[in-house]
Parts: sequence; C-alpha cells; structure tokens
Amino acid sequence: MLLRGQSNAVLLDHFGAIHAAAREAERLLGFDGVNDRINVISSHGQDSANTINSGTALLTEWLNPRNGDWRQGWEVGPLEAGLLETIAAQPADVRADPTGVVWLHNEYDSKQPGLSAAEWESAVRFDAAQLRAAFGQEAAQLPYLFVNAIPYGNARSDSNQAIKQGMATLAKDPGFHAEIAAQAPDLDMNNDGDYGGSHISWSDAEILGQRVALSFAQAFADHARPGSPVALAGGQVNDLGPEVVSARPVAGRADQLHLTLDFDAATGLAALDPTAAAGTGWNVVSANGFIKASAASPAGSNGLLVTFEQPLPADGLLHYNYGYGRLIAADGTGQGHAVYDDQGLPLWTAPEGVAIGGGALALAPQPAEPAASAGPIDWHAIAAQVHGNFALTGQWFM
Repeated sequence: MLLRGQSNAVLLDHFGAIHAAAREAERLLGFDGVNDRINVISSHGQDSANTINSGTALLTEWLNPRNGDWRQGWEVGPLEAGLLETIAAQPADVRADPTGVVWLHNEYDSKQPGLSAAEWESAVRFDAAQLRAAFGQEAAQLPYLFVNAIPYGNARSDSNQAIKQGMATLAKDPGFHAEIAAQAPDLDMNNDGDYGGSHISWSDAEILGQRVALSFAQAFADHARPGSPVALAGGQVNDLGPEVVSARPVAGRADQLHLTLDFDAATGLAALDPTAAAGTGWNVVSANGFIKASAASPAGSNGLLVTFEQPLPADGLLHYNYGYGRLIAADGTGQGHAVYDDQGLPLWTAPEGVAIGGGALALAPQPAEPAASAGPIDWHAIAAQVHGNFALTGQWFM
C-alpha cells in the first residue's frame, strides 16, 4: 500500500489511519498479518525520497509540463524523482509484490484556475508510467486508488470538479487500472480549528481509512483467502456506496426529481439526518447556473425524491457535492450529513452529472392519515394502513 499526496496524506499516516486501513484490508482478505500481510510504503519530511510532500502540486512541482505546455508532454520533477528513489530503495521482493497506490493528492492542484480534466488525467498517466516502471510491474498489478478529491478549503470548485472527472475517466479505463477508493464529501476538515479548512481531523482520517480498506481489499480480491469476508462475498464488498443512475421529473412538480439508485453491496438507504433531509449537497446545473435542493426523502427501496428551490430546466444535470463539495450542517460539521446506504457509505453521482430525462414519473398519492376517533382504537385498521403506506413509499409509518 503506497501512500501518495501532500499534507493530508501526512495526516493519514500521522493519525495511523493508513496503517489501520492495511490491517483492516488484511482482515477482509483473510491474511494472518504474519505470513500474509500488507506493507505500507509512506515517507515524508526527508530531504528527498518521499512519497508525500506537504504543500505541493502534482502539476507544477512533482511533474513539469514540457516547454510549459502539458500538451507537449511531461517531465519528471525533483519531487517525482524522490518518489522513484524511494521505490528503488525497496527490497526486490517488495517491489515485486502487487501494490495499490492510495492517492490523496488534489489540494494544491485544485487551486489552479482553469484546470481541465484532460490536463490532470494526462499528468497522472505520465506519473503512473514512471511509477510502474520503477516497480517493474504492469498496470494489472499496480492499481491507482483515488480518494475522490477531498473538500480542501482553498479549492476552486470547477478545478476540483475537473480532478474528480479526471479520476472517474481513469477509473473507467481498464487499461489504466484505477478505482475511486473513497468518497469524501462528509469530512469536517477541522484539524486547524475551524470546520471546512485545509486539513483533515483524526476522525476524518479514520473515515477515509475505513473506506480505503474496503476498496483496497476488493481491488486485490484475487488474493483473498478461502473463508475470508471478501471470498465469502464473491469478491464484491460494499466499497463504493450507491450511485444515482437516473433522474426523472415528477409529474405535476416542475421542482422535483425522482432518483433511481444502484446499490453496490448494500440493500437500502439509512435514515436521513436533518441536514441530508434538507437537500444539502444537491444541485441541478445548467447554462443558467445552479439550482439548489430544499428537501430529500427516500422513495421506495431504491429511490430518492429531491425537491428544489425553483422549477428545473430541461437541459439540467444533477450533481451531488459538485466541485468543492463539502456537506455543511448548520453547526459547520460535515460528518454524518451525507445520504448513506445501510452500511454507512455515502451516495454519489458521476462527475459529469446525471441528465434529467426518461419521462415524467407519476408518483403514488400520499397515504392518508387515520381519521380521529373518539371510540375504541381499531388496531387492525391501523396495521393495515401502516402496511399500505409501506407498499406505497417503502417506509413504515402511520
């Protein structure tokens, strides 16, 4: 497990979260931690030979665009040379082992105005070619595991979204071999004292470590021991959380969308906290700008009903946690405020957005409330109504 990045990667190491992730991935794969174990390669604070350097940008300090124009290609910078030196110093048997690159490195690049997904993607492809050559391994043995563009307090929203798009493009390319290892919209980012700052807290690091462990274990499912959690799950653990796969307008409501969710290895949504129920994080983006949501509620076993502040344009694209993307409650916190599946992983949308379409959906009428009665309570009638409500909405209530 090779940890890459800048100061937040340092904190993932400092707080022990990357090592806890390795131990949890061992458990999921059925490794005994002695004969079969996951090594962590993480170094920082040295004159050279670091896998992590605080306060640095990949595109201008680790790599250099040739002749100042990335379209002409890239060259190895001093920091990248130090990384390759670190790898070269590893024992031959370590370099020969399958290795997952845990990538927590978007902060300073997200400050760059006008950053395009193509530029970022081009740089990472060059980086991967150098790294894999240093290990002497092909892409199949050395996947990149991206923490999905953390909400760095100084990020430019469009530039952070471009990085998310670059990550998603690489993850879809089987020849490159990458995965989104962790969604990160629900971080507090308060290690500096205020919420929404530059650095993750201990509990943020713990959250990221848990999610990285799941993705790392699934990435190396071929190595799972018989009887291990990964083997028993057929190599498919819940490491991604639910994806929004469609957004349909609601008949008679120009301000509502019915979303269909594709679950990874979960079975439904957890109850929404008040921040999530207020529609926090949802936007429809069009040529005329952003329209925010005002409410969200589960709709059946694999749906979500989202209401917006105004009628929606036909050409809009639905996004969850666009750009900078931190979920913010009234008290400034981020943790606990996403829409989660029943295993605690946050919902997500593809960075290019989800097109609104598919025809207007007519929702079932809202279930009626029981009439007030001064006489004896008819518990059988109430039970029938509760079951009817569940059939209509997927929720038990009266």
